[in-house]
Amino acid sequence: MLTKAIRWYLKGLFPLSIYIPLLIFIAFSQYYLLTTSIIPNRVFVFSSITQTLLIPIVILTVASHFFRNKQITVFELTLIGSWRNLAIAKIITFTVGIAPFIALEVVILWLSNYLSLLFPVLVTIAVYESLSLLASLSQSQMTAFMIDLVFVLLFPIGAESLLGSYAKFHYTAGVTGSIILYFIAPLISYGYWPQVVNVNPLVGLSLALIIALVLIALYPYLFKRLEFKP
Repeated sequence: MLTKAIRWYLKGLFPLSIYIPLLIFIAFSQYYLLTTSIIPNRVFVFSSITQTLLIPIVILTVASHFFRNKQITVFELTLIGSWRNLAIAKIITFTVGIAPFIALEVVILWLSNYLSLLFPVLVTIAVYESLSLLASLSQSQMTAFMIDLVFVLLFPIGAESLLGSYAKFHYTAGVTGSIILYFIAPLISYGYWPQVVNVNPLVGLSLALIIALVLIALYPYLFKRLEFKP
């Protein structure tokens, strides 16, 4: 039944007319940002645009495929027959949906000799996937989309603004604040160490990844508890 559920969610996951041009646009944009001599602080600009625009676009594109209202969820449960399989299939299919983007990030960072940014990028993607899965628990497609928009777009923009203000006035975020910032905006926070964020990037990013993986692991349980039953 799990295989059936995965096949169900794979349908329409890759609208080629949207997904391929999007990946091409991201590839050219990121490679240009990391290799051009016009931009003085290339890594900072890359991190900002990737964190607050490019990754959210991909995540929202894939996540919107999983946003359902309660009537459709009940139909899917009737079709699949298992809350657990339905939830696990969403996790697996979501990961499959962002896999081409992850592969693209590896290639771009390797070609531009910035593989040091790969871990923060991967943590950002994992965090955004976990938050998008939580947003999908909403019983309304529009509500789920709006919640996810706040998680993957507005929170990172707010975090970047806060980090910029702290840097301007020579403040530090503290241990707790740094860990929160690493979770909300991993890639941008990585660039503000150690002047604002005073937790080592390896520690902060690892904690953010662990939290994201725990949320993903909890998703089947939360899905079963919160979704409407037929």
